[in-house]
Amino acid sequence: MNLIAIPDFGAGAMENWGLITYRETALMFDPDHTSSLAQQRVTVVIAHELAHQWFGNLVTMSWWSDLWLNEGFASFMENLGTSDAEPGWQMQEQFLVQKMHPALALDALVASHPISTPVSDPAQIESIFDTISYNKGASIISMLENFIARPMLKEGLRLYLEAHEFGNAATDNLWEALTKVTQNHGRFLNIKGIMDTWTLQAGFPLISITLQNGHVTANQSRFLVCEENVTDPNEPLNSTIGYKWHVPLTYITNLNPNSSEMYWMNLTDIEFMVPREVKWIKFNAGQRGFYRVSYDEAGWSSLINVLQTEHETLSAADRASLIDDAFTLVK
Repeated sequence: MNLIAIPDFGAGAMENWGLITYRETALMFDPDHTSSLAQQRVTVVIAHELAHQWFGNLVTMSWWSDLWLNEGFASFMENLGTSDAEPGWQMQEQFLVQKMHPALALDALVASHPISTPVSDPAQIESIFDTISYNKGASIISMLENFIARPMLKEGLRLYLEAHEFGNAATDNLWEALTKVTQNHGRFLNIKGIMDTWTLQAGFPLISITLQNGHVTANQSRFLVCEENVTDPNEPLNSTIGYKWHVPLTYITNLNPNSSEMYWMNLTDIEFMVPREVKWIKFNAGQRGFYRVSYDEAGWSSLINVLQTEHETLSAADRASLIDDAFTLVK
């Protein structure tokens, strides 16, 4: 594998198989004078392009509609590679603010598009090299990893890559491989059914939470910063799934803030019980899910109290998700 810096190279980098080309600032730095941010940027770009040797080169998407199979995976893997090279950079926390939060912001617009979206001409193809394909793609892979576990994701990706090496694949081929692996481990998840709700329709859900006497109610609805025309039947990106999602709803409480529980919202709202000793409950643990959460007044008050009196009880990721959700919901 050769990496070469080219003066005045137009793109940031290009993942040519066996000879990755970079602009000089994306590959080289002076350790004595280059800022830590620029050094991190070099590491991230190298990891991204190396990931493309598998996701894009060894296996290429069948058509541009599934561009996210290239760019979403490279954006996800760049985080893992950089974390392994420099654990102190806390890339998982940075992933939230650099990848997931921008994707949530863009995907909350009516004009957003599904991750897998039909394209038929060069202009349409160029337009989907965007935050949705890259960052939302990476974010839903992170969510998938969280609910099936990294070992099974790794095994499923190996099966997918081996089955389609030196050829082409579509999104359904990935779901088939992951379904086979999870079933082999005794977990009968319909990966395609779950993930189609995240790849074939634009947007994401807002989960509205109420808690009374240990009784939790969770409702889902599409989150939009502007709801005009969302139900217009002539909207070209109108969802055939009805803007409902299979949501892996995770949460932590004061009873065990270091271990999360999970319920599935399978295109529906749900209700369940928690112990009456629960004083506060924080959903979307670690913000591994691609959704926002709103609480009733008592729920927000209890979380505000935690942040004011013992903020380190919540991880940096949980604190970041609360801040981002709160600021977004008041717009």
